[in-house]
Amino acid sequence: MRIISLKQGEERRIQRGHLWVYSNEIADDIKQFEPGEAVSLADAKGVPLGSGTVNPHSLIAVRIHSRRADDDLDLEYLERKITTAQRLRERLGYSDVYRLVHAEADGLPGLIIDRYGDVLAVQHNSVGMDRRRELILDILDRLFAPKAVVAADDTPARELEGLPRGKAVAGELGDGIVWYSQDGLEWPLDLTEGQKTGGYLDQVNAQKLLAPFASGGSFLDAFSYTGGFGMRAAKAGASHVVLVDRSERALDLAKQAFARNKLVEPVCLTADLLHKEFSASDLHGPFDVVSCDPPPLVKSKSKMAEGLRKYETLFASTYGWTKPEGFAALFTCSHQVSRGDMLEQIKRAERRARTKTRRLSLFTAGMDHPVLVSHPESEYLHGVLLQVG
Repeated sequence: MRIISLKQGEERRIQRGHLWVYSNEIADDIKQFEPGEAVSLADAKGVPLGSGTVNPHSLIAVRIHSRRADDDLDLEYLERKITTAQRLRERLGYSDVYRLVHAEADGLPGLIIDRYGDVLAVQHNSVGMDRRRELILDILDRLFAPKAVVAADDTPARELEGLPRGKAVAGELGDGIVWYSQDGLEWPLDLTEGQKTGGYLDQVNAQKLLAPFASGGSFLDAFSYTGGFGMRAAKAGASHVVLVDRSERALDLAKQAFARNKLVEPVCLTADLLHKEFSASDLHGPFDVVSCDPPPLVKSKSKMAEGLRKYETLFASTYGWTKPEGFAALFTCSHQVSRGDMLEQIKRAERRARTKTRRLSLFTAGMDHPVLVSHPESEYLHGVLLQVG
């Protein structure tokens, strides 16, 4: 492994545990390194800081995967880390459906693996992992013998790495729709045309917590995709469920899922909640309980102010969709938005909507989505449960 060196004084953040080295912090001519090449990172005095992979074409020039100076990102390392990640999930009580690998938090920067029974969905969101995709597939085949492995690589993160977007399937997947079981429900998984890795496993905890509040009442699942929040609310006894999403395909799958699970028939509305304002009556409300889980509204730090204003506007609308003394669950999954940023927009939205809210609980992803304390970017999902009015 070749050595890549930092400029004088640029080692402090890395020494404190951060795992990303930016291109303006590198002393060497980074163009002499191959994309995805494993390197040993050193400070300006030659003191080793760890091992990582290089991307000469990205703002994040080195992604550190180990604090050892000689840890090549080879077959042995990959298998050891995937095995360790699996062992952790087993100890936490996960069995068939869970996030198996959560990128930096599992020592595998840029690699996401979700398990849905005998189907695995993988994202190679860094050039280092993309270059080793065949090694990863070989390991997964040997460890899990899956029916299919889907490379769900249609992500904006790959564009930032200079990688093409697309999806590929190894194994048998039929029409691309897979049904899996979780918590007594059958869930649809659109692996070839769906969002992310096909499901939203990071929201399972929030769905379970929120659903009982809808028993006997009305529930709005805003940005529903295939209706995860709404389906759990219906199972908990909600008498009126409305799903709103801009994807007709996702809503069609949601209808199938509700019917398959013998749940109350949902009202499905195809609408873009981000670019048009809707009143409560437009959405067949107001509602006793609302979940509002939009896509990332801040894509980069340069767009932070614009994105935060969008959250403020959307949260204010959510208050209007909620009955007095009803419950609203608000979420952000933008990596650049901290929990503090989100809470500030909640306050601003309260003033805009001329209402008051009470914070009841905070949401995070489940324990299968671990977070590195020294690398806050590994925590991206923030949620807040409010009583409105």
